Amino acid sequence: MIYPGTKYKNNKELKSSGTIHFNMAYSSGFDFLLPKGETFKVSYFTDPTDEYIQVWLENSSKFENQVVGEYLKSEKYDSYSLTLAKEQIESSCESLVDFSDALYFYSSKEKHGEFSNFADFGFEFQEKFYSTVEHFYQSQKFSDDDYSEKIRLASTPKIASELGKSRNHKLKENWDEIKNDLMFLGVKLKFENNQEILETLIGTDDRLLIENSPYDKYWGIGQDGTGYNHLGTVLMRVREILKTPHNNGYKA
Repeated sequence: MIYPGTKYKNNKELKSSGTIHFNMAYSSGFDFLLPKGETFKVSYFTDPTDEYIQVWLENSSKFENQVVGEYLKSEKYDSYSLTLAKEQIESSCESLVDFSDALYFYSSKEKHGEFSNFADFGFEFQEKFYSTVEHFYQSQKFSDDDYSEKIRLASTPKIASELGKSRNHKLKENWDEIKNDLMFLGVKLKFENNQEILETLIGTDDRLLIENSPYDKYWGIGQDGTGYNHLGTVLMRVREILKTPHNNGYKA
C-alpha cells in the first residue's frame, strides 16, 4: 500500500510527468526523466487507490531551472510536482517509511483520541450543530431527511454510527462518490472550530497519521495493517491545508 505522506527513493531512472503550480489557480504540464537516487514524498492529496501518484521531490530546487524554465521568473510561480505510476514506485523505488514514528489513533478514550471521529468536538454546518464528526458523516448518508435528523440528534456517536449502518433507509444514490469529500468536510470543520485540537493536529508536523482500527480496512488499516487508512489521509490533508491555508500548490 502506498500511503500519502510516505517517503521513497528511486533505484533507477524513471520517466515521469509533472505539473507546474501557480498561485492563480492554474498549472502547466511537462515531462521529466527523474534521475536515480532521488528522494520524494507521496502527496497528501493522492489517494492510495490511484494508479498515478503525485509526489514532491525532497530537493525540488535541484531540478527547478530544468523543469520550470522561464516560469521560474514569474511572480505567479509557486511550485512543481511529479506524477509517477504506482507500478513504478512499487517496482523501482525503495520505501523510506518509518512506521515507528507514525502516530496511531483509534479510540476517543485513548491516547490521541482527539483524532477519532467519536471525539466530542462539535461544529455547525448549514445552521445545524453536529456533536461529532461521526454524527455529521452518518447523517449525510441518507435521502430521508427525518432519518438524517434522527442521526444528528443521537445521544452518542456510537448510536449515530449504528443508525448509519441501517439499510432500511435509502442511501443517497451517489454516496460512494461523495463520501470521501464529506468526511474531509466534517474533519475540516471539526478542527477549524476547535482551536485547541487544531494546534495539536498542526503540532504533529509531517508525521504519518494512521487510524489503527482493527475492524475497518477502508478508513483505517484493519486487523492485518493493510487497509487504506483513508481517515488518516483526510487528517493529513486537513493538517496541510490549515497550516498553509493559502498554499495553492499543496506542497505535500
